Amino acid sequence: MAITTRIVEGVTILDVKSRILTGPGAQEIQFEVRAALQSGDQRILLNMSAVNIIDSDCVGDLVGAFVTAKNRGGQLKLVHLTKSANQVMNTTKLLTVIESFDEETTALKSFFESE
Repeated sequence: MAITTRIVEGVTILDVKSRILTGPGAQEIQFEVRAALQSGDQRILLNMSAVNIIDSDCVGDLVGAFVTAKNRGGQLKLVHLTKSANQVMNTTKLLTVIESFDEETTALKSFFESE
């Protein structure tokens, strides 16, 4: 799996480039989130536009990444969930915990609304 990183308006965007997120791929998300936090990035946005399949390991790793970010004073949000990924996130109630957005510009603005 590949994840590319870009910075837009002070937000670190991790573009997940895999159609299927299982085990090791999900762990890579946690690794990338930790790396961003260690480098001082506090606002992290996961672009999930390429992800069509998410397994239970991935759900757990997303929760872990969210908790890690929160415990270190950061924020983790999601953008561009595909229909199938959105269904998994709704079924597991993960979207009651992690904010998700349809548009990147709206997601970017959300990081600064509470400041």
